[in-house]
Formats: sequence, structure tokens, C-alpha cells
Amino acid sequence: MTTRFPEDKQRRDRWVLAVKRKSWEPTQYSRLCSIHFQPSDYQVRPGATRPLLRDGAIPSIFPGQPTHIQVRMNVYHE
Repeated sequence: MTTRFPEDKQRRDRWVLAVKRKSWEPTQYSRLCSIHFQPSDYQVRPGATRPLLRDGAIPSIFPGQPTHIQVRMNVYHE
């Protein structure tokens, strides 16, 4: 499952910071895979075919990066 980058500038900027790619700005076609989010970042909806990403969720899992970079950012706001 993939997710588009948020349209809200403040939230989008948090995602870009979390991705930690130098000199990169997401386009309208940029997506993040669900592997980059904690299970708690999703809402389970009865009867839905897939979970919904919470509004305040920030990507925080990046396999292959050093563990000190993967520390969960304290920017989650519900």
C-alpha cells in the first residue's frame, strides 16, 4: 500500500524532513510505502478493505538507515 505526500504544506514538510533525502522535493506523483509507518499510524475502520493513515502520522521507519536516524520523531499530532 502506498500513500501520497500530504497537500498541507506544514505536514508535507514534516514528511520531507523524515525522508532525509538531500535536495529533494516530492512531486504530485511521489508516494511512500506503508512500510515507512508504524502500525499505530493507521486507523482500522470496520468494514473497510484497507486501513486509513491518521492525519498526524509521520513516516518513521526507513530500513537500511543507521538506527540513530530511525528514532521516532516526536511530531505526531492527533
